[in-house]
Amino acid sequence: MPMDEKLREKLSKARQLHDYHAPYGGEYGYYDAVRKGDVKLLRKAYIGKPIYEAEGLGVLSPNEVRNILYHSIISIALISRYCIEDGMEPEVAYSLSDLYIQRADGCKTKEEIGDLHREMTLDFASRMRLLQKKQVYSKHVVVCMEYIYENLNEKISLSDLAGLTRLHENYLSQLFKKETGKTVVQYIHEKKLEQAEYRLKHTEESVLEIANDLNFSSQSYFIQVFKRKNGKTPREYREYYFRKNLKNDIRIEGNEKERG
Repeated sequence: MPMDEKLREKLSKARQLHDYHAPYGGEYGYYDAVRKGDVKLLRKAYIGKPIYEAEGLGVLSPNEVRNILYHSIISIALISRYCIEDGMEPEVAYSLSDLYIQRADGCKTKEEIGDLHREMTLDFASRMRLLQKKQVYSKHVVVCMEYIYENLNEKISLSDLAGLTRLHENYLSQLFKKETGKTVVQYIHEKKLEQAEYRLKHTEESVLEIANDLNFSSQSYFIQVFKRKNGKTPREYREYYFRKNLKNDIRIEGNEKERG
């Protein structure tokens, strides 16, 4: 059945059964409270009941638990985007979103999903509340941060960002430094190095592969800036965390044997 015909059928059934989705205004109020960090309002008006008791939830799956899971995942993804718009660093928002979606995927009951959704809501809102007390980034700077995060494997220039925001390069440079405390180049390097640190700890990619993929001008330059930040070369950094994790694994194994 073509999608238009399916849509007409669904709308017709909804009218007959008076089965409508929740009004947009109420839904937006929830997301707006999160992005503003209004924990008090969230507790009072939006999360007193678990998500599976919310009125007007659409049917995304005939399976009750899966239906709530899908709604929860959508909510997590939207919250992360709203928070980015209001100044949360894209990398933080996306990483939080990934972590909560992964946890939701492991939930077995609607009650577990409901508890997790409430925890996620308060977590994002609390972070936004703290962020607003410290520093709220302008939309132009947020656009730059998001572009940098999504293009870490590319060569990113100030002119690229200026074209993206339609601001003069000098003005954007001053604005970015004023709000973040870092120049555009320093911020790009910081995010590339954070990505390199993660990959050294969690993948088997070579130092050369990581340097090339993150678009450093050369392997030697990558090693130089990495050591300046971490006090270790990439190879030393990887070996350090390998030994640290190995010691933890041995300690955990020993504790389990003692309990056994």
